[in-house]
Amino acid sequence: MRGNSSMRILSLAVVLVSCIGATYSPAPELRPVVILVHGRGQLGQDTAALRREWKRDLDSSLTLVGMPRLADADVRLAWYADVLDPDSEGSCAIRAASDDSLGFGDIARGLLGFLANAVPPDDSREMRGLMGDLLYALDPSKQCAAERRVGDVIEAAAREDRPVIVVAYSLGSLVTYGYLKSRAPDAKRTNNLRLVTVGSPLGVRAIREMIFGEGGDTLRIPPTVTAWENVYDPNDFFSAPLEGVLYPHSIHDRPTHASEREDPHNLGRYLRDRATGAAVMRAICETTKAAACPKS
Repeated sequence: MRGNSSMRILSLAVVLVSCIGATYSPAPELRPVVILVHGRGQLGQDTAALRREWKRDLDSSLTLVGMPRLADADVRLAWYADVLDPDSEGSCAIRAASDDSLGFGDIARGLLGFLANAVPPDDSREMRGLMGDLLYALDPSKQCAAERRVGDVIEAAAREDRPVIVVAYSLGSLVTYGYLKSRAPDAKRTNNLRLVTVGSPLGVRAIREMIFGEGGDTLRIPPTVTAWENVYDPNDFFSAPLEGVLYPHSIHDRPTHASEREDPHNLGRYLRDRATGAAVMRAICETTKAAACPKS
């Protein structure tokens, strides 16, 4: 009997220890989702091949700063080039229902579509891509459609309750900013989103005013963005620093380390640059406790 009692006590102790361990075990580390947002001139490209190529370039810059490669499943591509195609039906119905007249965006879409289809077939895709990029600035419905496409990818990642890092290049930084500045905080979701812009024209006043009607110090950090890193090349005509332009002033500008022999605005060059690796490393290390992160 005494032996049976001892066994029961021992079994109870094992169960209690197991329960306590289950109760206080730390939650598994959540790796961030990294979303790549492309720039202009991508209409008709192989999206899967480009995602692999851009991930490889980003991995190379992370290696330069001592970080491991990103898991393939953690890297996603936000693709919007197809909705900017003048021949695409992708748009947002943003005109007032009582307005039956053609707006400027409708006229621009029709004219640019006509010009794109007037060129020889061999040049048609490139011309449609160029006209589509112009439509982002001229047609509010196309601008809305591109921002919605990028927003869908961001929101899908946010619903996983994982940190989100958006790496937005060139025109893609305009599209991303356009979406994020109107994104309302969700009290039911942790808005753990970090933005890395590369080769971004947001620092160019003329472009900023043309797209968003904003100038001077009126470019504001979107309310759901936790941190913003801006990678630019001093020799890149289309990019500029953002410190002193954004309000509040909580952005970190990083000039590139590339040689002058390379195209200063090329996306692959930006992604391979040590400055981009450092920017993404900071975003990763501020959201996780990865072993490769510098000890503070």
